Amino acid sequence: MSHRNRLVPAARLGLCLLMLALITLPANVAHAQVNQGATLTILRGQVAIVRSDGSALQPAPSGSTVNAGDEIRTIAKAGALITFFSGTEIELGEETILVVNQVTKQGDKIDISLRQVLGATVNRVQSVAGTGSSYQIEAGGAVALVRGTTFAIVGPVTTSAGNVVTVACLADCSPATTFAGCPMAPFMGIGVLTEGGKLDSDCATFSVDRGADLFNAAFEAVTATEQHFQGDTNGVPAGQIAPGQRQEIDARHDQEQRNDQKDQKDPVQAVSNTPSTPGAHPCNSATNSGGFGVTTTVHDLGRTSGTFNFSFDALTIPDRFEVIYQGHTLLDTGFVSFTGSHALTYSGSSTLVTVIVTGSTSGTAWNYTVACPT
Repeated sequence: MSHRNRLVPAARLGLCLLMLALITLPANVAHAQVNQGATLTILRGQVAIVRSDGSALQPAPSGSTVNAGDEIRTIAKAGALITFFSGTEIELGEETILVVNQVTKQGDKIDISLRQVLGATVNRVQSVAGTGSSYQIEAGGAVALVRGTTFAIVGPVTTSAGNVVTVACLADCSPATTFAGCPMAPFMGIGVLTEGGKLDSDCATFSVDRGADLFNAAFEAVTATEQHFQGDTNGVPAGQIAPGQRQEIDARHDQEQRNDQKDQKDPVQAVSNTPSTPGAHPCNSATNSGGFGVTTTVHDLGRTSGTFNFSFDALTIPDRFEVIYQGHTLLDTGFVSFTGSHALTYSGSSTLVTVIVTGSTSGTAWNYTVACPT
């Protein structure tokens, strides 16, 4: 047998071993792998992760994986950090809700898309230099497109001028980063109004002090933006009325107007709204309003069975509404924001219904109405 023929089996064996190694190598070695997800770090307090399937991890521990479709929530005195690829991260302040729409990495291409429902975040975008890479965060309809920038975003916040969203950044801002379509610059902030998930104003710009805390700068910009678009409010400079107080006053005023209009159209009620039980509140009375903590109120419906409408407005900060009749829960909204209305049917021996409202944090405001049954 020739020397050449003696080498053939060895060559074939080496080729087989090489092919086996390629087959068994991890995907990120054999070919470009698509990485998904990010890592959650708890900075303080309790943080919840609501998965896309509706399940919840509460409290979520540090090291939890955050995936596309997840919703991260911080309560009062809580904070969290989500770390993406290449050191890019977003810090959530207290009372913040953030939805992760997309988080992927393929080779050097990174795509991160977030939606801030409410609250405040600081975004530290270290590098999205790969071809086609993107980092964007949307709040109330205003979108920030970012490259290599650290900035804070606050909102949407309800003010006398409308829903305000603001951003603030320091020395590393450049026109490569935009907010609501407007280019950023060093030590610059931008504020806008949004309505119904869409941009509703031009950009209002302001300066940010060197060495400023980004969270504070973005919060202060809410007042500056409100003043820019609204000016003074009844002699009181915009922003000097606490948002919760302003919302509560407006809610009471709106409800009083609705009640007046209803009384003019239908002065005779199907059910008397005069409570027969001392201490109980009548149905169809002025909206009950409140704030932080647990508020329990008894309402007299005037009859022992029927269907009544329960409507509420939690404004922007989430609150929880429970309606109880003779120990049976007719409604439990969980912690929700904005408005809702439910037709509730009951039947028993009592005319009384109990409403329990849990205000999630200081500064919150809410209102609700218990209508008389039909």
